[in-house]
Amino acid sequence: MKFGNFKMNLQKKIFVLMLSVGVAAFIFMGIVAITGMYMVNNKINNAGQQMSENTSGFTEQFAEDQIKTSLSIQAMEKAELVQQKLENAMEDVVYMADVMMRIMKHPGNYQPRSLPNPHESEVKSGQAYLNFSTDMAQRYGYGASARERGLASNIADTLEPLANLYPALFFGSKNGYLIAADVTKNGEDKQFSRQFLDHYDPREMGWYKLAAEKREPAFTSFYVDSNGNGCVTCVAPCYDDGELVGVIGLDCNPEAIFQLADRRGVKTQERNKLYRRSFVMEQATGKVLFSSYDENSILAVKKEATDLRNCAEPSIARAAQEMADGRESVMPVMVDGTDCYLAFAPISKVGWSYGILSKKSETVYPALYAKENVLRQMKDFAESIHDSFFSILKVMVLLLLLLLGALFLISSKVARRFVEPILEVVSGVREIAQGNLDKKIEMKRDDEIAILVDSINDMTAKMKDYINNLSTVTAEKERISTELDLAKNIQEGMLPSIFPTFSNWKEFDLYATMDTAKEVGGDYYDFYKLDENHIAITIADVSGKGIPAALFMVIAKTVLKNIAIGAASAYANGSEPDFAAVVAQANRQLCENNKETMFVTQFFGVLDIRTGVFCYVNGGHNTPLVGRKSADGITWDYMQIAHRGVIVGVRKNATFVMESLTLAPGDLLYLYTDGVTEAMDEEGNLYGEERLKDTLNRLGNKETIKEILTGVKEDVTTHVGTAEQSDDITMLGLRYLG
Repeated sequence: MKFGNFKMNLQKKIFVLMLSVGVAAFIFMGIVAITGMYMVNNKINNAGQQMSENTSGFTEQFAEDQIKTSLSIQAMEKAELVQQKLENAMEDVVYMADVMMRIMKHPGNYQPRSLPNPHESEVKSGQAYLNFSTDMAQRYGYGASARERGLASNIADTLEPLANLYPALFFGSKNGYLIAADVTKNGEDKQFSRQFLDHYDPREMGWYKLAAEKREPAFTSFYVDSNGNGCVTCVAPCYDDGELVGVIGLDCNPEAIFQLADRRGVKTQERNKLYRRSFVMEQATGKVLFSSYDENSILAVKKEATDLRNCAEPSIARAAQEMADGRESVMPVMVDGTDCYLAFAPISKVGWSYGILSKKSETVYPALYAKENVLRQMKDFAESIHDSFFSILKVMVLLLLLLLGALFLISSKVARRFVEPILEVVSGVREIAQGNLDKKIEMKRDDEIAILVDSINDMTAKMKDYINNLSTVTAEKERISTELDLAKNIQEGMLPSIFPTFSNWKEFDLYATMDTAKEVGGDYYDFYKLDENHIAITIADVSGKGIPAALFMVIAKTVLKNIAIGAASAYANGSEPDFAAVVAQANRQLCENNKETMFVTQFFGVLDIRTGVFCYVNGGHNTPLVGRKSADGITWDYMQIAHRGVIVGVRKNATFVMESLTLAPGDLLYLYTDGVTEAMDEEGNLYGEERLKDTLNRLGNKETIKEILTGVKEDVTTHVGTAEQSDDITMLGLRYLG
């Protein structure tokens, strides 16, 4: 280094170099820090704004989708409930018609009987009676069809029990008489009008003509009965040798069915809080038949009902047209000045459509709250960063000045101390670097430079020995490492590792993991299809560890799978395979030439995805756990296995027993090796079966099997702490979805 004609020595060069580097470093670091802090401050502000907008948009869309999905499901469920109640009524009418036709077809099996005559005696609520009006008696004579009326009166044994379910049940004969059972409002005696007693002819009624024309069970249109109640009637024709002998039917109370559907799944307080409203519309007329809205609402039931398809509010008119067409959907509507979502589903039996509504504002509130919360937090954080920016800047300037002074003094002293011995050491090192490993650097000093010289001399000697042995040691280590890595890859490659497996099977969810205690282990799990309706699962633990256990594991896995797949051919012949024989055959093959007396505990099972029946054979393995789904969640307990079985690979003629259990949709299975329950902490305490069961009960409501297995592994890791893993840990979980 040279400044004009002034030539600097090594000491000054070191001094100037150290000082220059230090100053340049501090200046560079200062610029970088200030620039970085300025950029971070801007990015934080921009990111906060973007995050709030993204969060708001995502939350609003997510909440909207959830509300729509929930409303759609509720609408379908409530429509299905109404549909089911009406189908139950039709089934009862068909049953009544069958009874009446048996009476008419086999009159010899019945004795004529008499029923209360409303012309002569009182009729109690729910009691069957026979009305032959004055007009009919005068026209045909009271004795006409008397024997038929006596036989037909046996239908009372069917009508009266059903009177607890329906307000009116009746049979109208082609000969003009009526057999009926009516339920009064307060249980008082039935009152009859003079018009009914003198002139009633069932053959002139719309319900009679409907059944005669349809020649099959049918519902009437919605109408208001004589008591002012909304009603639909279900009727069915009765035939004897192909000839119509009458019509039988019952009245339904659709408003009670609507109220039942409206209350189902949502309490009144919750419905008011969430603004859940329902109504039923007649598809043919577009009129509201039932509604949970107040009478002032556009969707309320009104005396002078109008067709909603002609509603002045366009959104309601469009939705009403979709409902009238029998479609199922979710649409935005404006109801009484409030933006809502309307979900609807058809009730095909009677030509109605069920609608349920929710305020749209319920989806906006979470988005606004999230946006405001994010903006507030990001504003506070930005202000904090801004204040910290200037505080750090002041500290950096002061620190830079102090460090520059210290650097000046230190650089001068260090340059003088090291320049001379360094040159000597450099000379010796240069000679060694040229290949003279016999070179010894001589220096009489008692400071760090002397230690450096001794280290260089010692390093040179060791380097000489090391170079001689390096090739041999390196080659051996690389060979061993390569073989272990290859063995581990082969072992892991033989286990199913792609999840979800069998993506076209929606009847179950399955996941498995294995963590070996060494590079390769003796545990394994397996699962595979036996046919389109059966899946086999296996979990096993081979005695010992390392490569011997891994090799025996491969043999055991392959033998069992091949035998199981071969036995599954019985399904094609309509029979069930004997899986106990499958495990016994695998045991015999593993016992052959087993000079090292290795063995394996294994649990093998097959699930019928159609029925949930799970057949299994236990070969001395840990008892799995079953998670049963209930209204309170998942409850785990150990399987009740009558025959635990013997370990596989020891006794050639050992026998095994196949057992079974049935899984309901939502039930789970958890299989594991003893590496889970025998995991030990630093003090040698076992993880244990009770803790495993408690952990599963805590995790049982997780959405996926993977989450449950991950939760168990995390709890085992927490228990083990810093202790070394003592055994392979393998787990397999299965949720039956039905």
